Amino acid sequence: MPFMRMLAAGLALLLGFQAARAGEDAAEADLRLKLEPGQQLRYAWEIHVTNDSKGSEAGKPLELRVDKDLKLNVRLQGLPPTPKGPVAASLKFEEFELQEKRKIGKAEESLLKVDRRRIYFEENGKVRIDSLSDIGLEKITDYQRNLRGIEQHDVHLAFDRTGRQAHVAGEKELVETLSGTTSQGLFPLLAGEATSPGGAWDGQFELPVLSEVKLERPARVNTKMKFAGWVNRDGRKLALLDVLSFWDGEDLAGADSKGLQVVISGVDGMGAGSCYFDPALGAYEEGNMTFQIRYKLEGRREGERTSLDVHGKTRFKFTRVQAAAEGPRPE
Repeated sequence: MPFMRMLAAGLALLLGFQAARAGEDAAEADLRLKLEPGQQLRYAWEIHVTNDSKGSEAGKPLELRVDKDLKLNVRLQGLPPTPKGPVAASLKFEEFELQEKRKIGKAEESLLKVDRRRIYFEENGKVRIDSLSDIGLEKITDYQRNLRGIEQHDVHLAFDRTGRQAHVAGEKELVETLSGTTSQGLFPLLAGEATSPGGAWDGQFELPVLSEVKLERPARVNTKMKFAGWVNRDGRKLALLDVLSFWDGEDLAGADSKGLQVVISGVDGMGAGSCYFDPALGAYEEGNMTFQIRYKLEGRREGERTSLDVHGKTRFKFTRVQAAAEGPRPE
């Protein structure tokens, strides 16, 4: 074959391959949540939160830093659809592990560790509670009750096809935790339909608690999702979704568990991250997101005033865990 004909044939083959690849990369993804009755999805969550607060409390300077690490497994069990939503599930938290460090100025430090094997609390280098050593047993009851409430109960959820939480019912404390968060308490909202690469959609979720303050009106966070393109992994096609979020910015009010009445102003928050979604399974595969927020907190309790500038950062990572009986994942 003459060289020019060979070159033309090679170019035609290459261009044909590129056109096929372009068509594949431009294929739509069915970005809808799916969960059949009896089907189980399990996720490992990792959440790291830091909060730095500077200002004054009761007329004295205050500098507080809180570092919190939370690990747990989340199990979703598919239920029959209900009138409240076409996708229904029971949700249960398992293998809960918490570690929290607090530092007030240079003088006070504390460390709390809670899991099903041990409850441990240390204050300024002195052990106050240690369930393994029978120290502070009279103070362990509340921790044990809260841990049992988290791990022994489940809640029933109903979703629409975007994953937006439409209904939640069950154990009181878990219901209160999940009721104000829509699906962002689990995963970002989906498009809810077949979407081409480059497609984008908006969402919103609410947070009923901010920096240990139960809000009178939940804080609103707006989100923008984008289908960034296809990614091949282990023979499967996953949709890469980019996530952006930004806070409403309105002033907020509420109270903490110690009765401190607060007003939160100057709210400036945003976040970014990415997630992988498996359209064949109808479920998220993994994700990693980071959120940052700054605000002014001013409060009053029994005539004493608190004024703090707060800077918070949260990193949230989740990964789907394949059950042994699940078998090979769909390609």
